[in-house]
Amino acid sequence: YFPIKEVNTFNNLATIDSKEWKVGFKLATGYNISLEGEYFERKVENDVFPIFNNQNLELKNLANHTYSGYDFNFAYNNFELFYKVRSTQKVSFYRYQDIVNKVASGYNNLAIAGFKDIYKTLSQGNPLGVVVGSYFERDANGTLLIHDSGYPIKTKGEKIIANPTPDFVVKFNHSFI
Repeated sequence: YFPIKEVNTFNNLATIDSKEWKVGFKLATGYNISLEGEYFERKVENDVFPIFNNQNLELKNLANHTYSGYDFNFAYNNFELFYKVRSTQKVSFYRYQDIVNKVASGYNNLAIAGFKDIYKTLSQGNPLGVVVGSYFERDANGTLLIHDSGYPIKTKGEKIIANPTPDFVVKFNHSFI
């Protein structure tokens, strides 16, 4: 644990601007079955991120990014289970991405969270918070190279090793009345 000072001021920050739009539909058959869908997009400009400057934590407007995706829901409403007990069953499929469009000059690939050798970064053209870190050497066949001591050999440098955005999210909702 390394205590640090909190941000001293919020002066000199521009407003975080966003533009959002969405379009959707709903199809229903009677009162029981429905299908809904929605596409959305939010463009965020001048988003604020923390940086260290002379051992002080500061906030700066550093990046523009676009959050977009779609959501589909299928529901079966008012399903009668038994006398005066009804149920609604709903399944949702959700997919999104948040891509960094622009990073302020001198701050591309800035570590925004994590540790010395593995961290989330602000990297233009990549998902927001893409994970960068050290990795192990491999030969031409893709086989992991092992040091004489028995441990994998760590390469010099870092690369993108993970995307924090899930491929998709599926949700189930069950309610009883």
